[in-house]
Amino acid sequence: MSHKKYLISFFLGVLILYSVKHLMFYIVDPLQIFHPPWVRGEYFIRDLRVQAAGIIRHAEFDSIIIGTSHAANFYPKDAEKLWGGRFVNLAADASFLSERALILDFLFKHKKINNVIISMDGYAKIDEYSASYPVGSYRYLYNDYAFDDIKVYGGNKYLSYLTCDSKVFPSLKEHDVCLQLKPLDTLAEWASDKSHSERFGGINNWFSAKNNWQIQEAFKTIVENADRVQTSGVPQINETELARQELEDQACFDQYVMRFIKEHPGVQFYLYYPPYSRLNYAMWAQTNPTYYARYLAQLRYAVKKTSGHKNVSVYGFDELDFLDDIANYKDTIHYRPQLNVAMLEWMHGYKHRLNDRNIDDYIKYINYKAKAYNFIFIGNEIKTYLNRTNEK
Repeated sequence: MSHKKYLISFFLGVLILYSVKHLMFYIVDPLQIFHPPWVRGEYFIRDLRVQAAGIIRHAEFDSIIIGTSHAANFYPKDAEKLWGGRFVNLAADASFLSERALILDFLFKHKKINNVIISMDGYAKIDEYSASYPVGSYRYLYNDYAFDDIKVYGGNKYLSYLTCDSKVFPSLKEHDVCLQLKPLDTLAEWASDKSHSERFGGINNWFSAKNNWQIQEAFKTIVENADRVQTSGVPQINETELARQELEDQACFDQYVMRFIKEHPGVQFYLYYPPYSRLNYAMWAQTNPTYYARYLAQLRYAVKKTSGHKNVSVYGFDELDFLDDIANYKDTIHYRPQLNVAMLEWMHGYKHRLNDRNIDDYIKYINYKAKAYNFIFIGNEIKTYLNRTNEK
């Protein structure tokens, strides 16, 4: 065989393999980007940044929950009991408001929506090509062109899903990733994961999970901040930096939240600020008051901008007593999943709603609570435990 014929045969073979691979992905379509399941059972992949595109295209629903891991344990069935209709939860772990806006733009083009529940965290605009989860790696799934969506299957990331719940080859051995698949109603939740649930109940359970990366981060942060308070006291607010951050946050709110409220007056928006632990707010207030002031400014601005709009309500739960007990948290910010049910009930009943009449008193009270909370003893307890552990 001549060199020319060899090259032609080689590239033809590569082209055929490439075409067969993409044809298989199109038929199986693990993310339901192109169609509902044809040759497999219905399952969903808990990567909501990309999976949301398929859900919006092919699932039937009229209301959504969207946010970060703080919104992940809102079960659609619980929301449906209160509001009626059909809910889906599209909360993506550690997502930013800018990422959620990408999904919301696509959502409103394809669905008639009645209710949107949004967790108001992740104000910072994520960089298009950030190392953590670059928006540029999946933005094309939410544009107006279908021809480029096949790129999502370009690598080997989803290759293992081709064997999951196959109707064509039911005896085919499934890959381990198939065990991680979920139905739509419980897709976003993490409450059933033992590595999370076993950490609720108090600091002794944190000690038992000392090898968990979230616990390690929490220990490090608490100890360092406790030492800082004892040695340096509370620093002053950097007014120049705060003013800069406030402008960024206001632009973020206007572009990624308020725009949708104005463009869709027939949709009811429920904006809630996730209740981090009092311990967390105390560390902000007592060691990084500029950051804490930024958070309080976010609350004020959201209330101010939404005032007068009948299709939106803002909620804050930071004045409630459950924040004081770290037994309700698996780290310094993630609260007990049972509280999600209560928060849905509060939002549906317009309880703990923030408005221009109560926002000043609300901020005054939670500010007092954060500054009065003594977390030094927790830091000392953790330090004692770590020292004892290291000696063994």
